[in-house]
Amino acid sequence: MITSAQYSSNTNGNPSVTLPQIETMVTNANHYGRQFAMAFTKGSVTYITDNAWFDLPNAAALFNMFSHTSNVGGLEVYCVNSFWDGDLGKSYRHNPPFIHQRDGIAVVANAPPHALIHEILHACGMEDISDIAPDGTELDNRLVNVVDAGSANWSGGTGTGYYPADLTHRTLVRRLLMYAAGNVNGADFPLGRVRGYGTSSSLNPTDFIPRLVSADFLLIRNPQH
Repeated sequence: MITSAQYSSNTNGNPSVTLPQIETMVTNANHYGRQFAMAFTKGSVTYITDNAWFDLPNAAALFNMFSHTSNVGGLEVYCVNSFWDGDLGKSYRHNPPFIHQRDGIAVVANAPPHALIHEILHACGMEDISDIAPDGTELDNRLVNVVDAGSANWSGGTGTGYYPADLTHRTLVRRLLMYAAGNVNGADFPLGRVRGYGTSSSLNPTDFIPRLVSADFLLIRNPQH
């Protein structure tokens, strides 16, 4: 449940999002959530006037904003105008079962439809996956295969699977909901882990290893902030 949806405005009274936009964000999250049998409802909506929380200048402002509310009995979501680094969304989740004051989710007003569910899945324990490692190493153009895509995601074995014969693993990674760069067409949530690189916040980010991006590791189904 998204029990605390909060949106910021600047001191001129310009809101980061409208209430219909918030409704659309929740609708989109439920659209993607059907893949893994999760649904979300909107609880209270609070309007906050703060220039620093309208266009966030740094991580300190983000954590100050997240600390505005805690222990809401569900997810704490903030809608902002922009982040200092151009990201579409950000989240912080302290290790369960502890709820930390700095836990929260934030998304920008013009984020693509999958942005909110991507951040919600972080609250559920999922990690980012990327085709480019933090050190600049890029995934080659290998074709999709059972080892990298994962046996749980492979329907018929080598040469008989569901995937198109010319599909590259790099393209597959970019189709995932947990793709770090935020592909606007990224909508897939696999049954099993998929190999890829991590991001700077991942464990072993430069290793090409199975990442926690899939239903078999979706152990937190009632995330709370």
